[in-house]
Amino acid sequence: MENTSNIFIMAGGTIRIYDVTGNGGAEQKAFDVKSSLSNINVTGGLLELIPVTGSGLGNATNYLIYTTAPLFDVNINRFSSTSVVGLSTPLVVQQDLNLTNGDFNANSFDLTIGGNLTVAALTTYTPGTNTTTLNGSATQTFTVNLAAPLALNKFTIDKPAGIAVNLAGTQTTLDVNNNFRLVLGTLNDNGNTINVSKDVL
Repeated sequence: MENTSNIFIMAGGTIRIYDVTGNGGAEQKAFDVKSSLSNINVTGGLLELIPVTGSGLGNATNYLIYTTAPLFDVNINRFSSTSVVGLSTPLVVQQDLNLTNGDFNANSFDLTIGGNLTVAALTTYTPGTNTTTLNGSATQTFTVNLAAPLALNKFTIDKPAGIAVNLAGTQTTLDVNNNFRLVLGTLNDNGNTINVSKDVL
């Protein structure tokens, strides 16, 4: 949806994307919404990116997300290939982001999540210089099942007072390579270790 006048409404259902149109820069857009904010209404639905090895052209390096619209739920579940799902704009996920299989590169664009964030074993989340923010109005669970600690750049929790973010998963260490901001809300570390390289605000 290349024009600001395009209307993007999503209230339910699932959009599954298995491939992009080619290997060139512009051809690697997997999800592309440039609608103006007045033409966007997202209240539900799932975007699922499922990179798959094709039988013709070689695999695209990236499956890029460019969107002025928030998304409700997002799953990244690479079936095959080595393609990386990446951002070309900041991304707001109103509910859950599940990295089930494959690689997700924020390319230094900010990522904001209103629901649960799950990083499964054998996946990668590469934040670059971005800020990862958890800001949901209800309790959120941040689950990491990696063998090594997950490294975030800037990490922000900005929730209503008394509403919790719970750390969970098999990985018990979280590294924050820049600032950690607890604006409002409650962080339940559940005995996990959080290493912060710069300021705690």
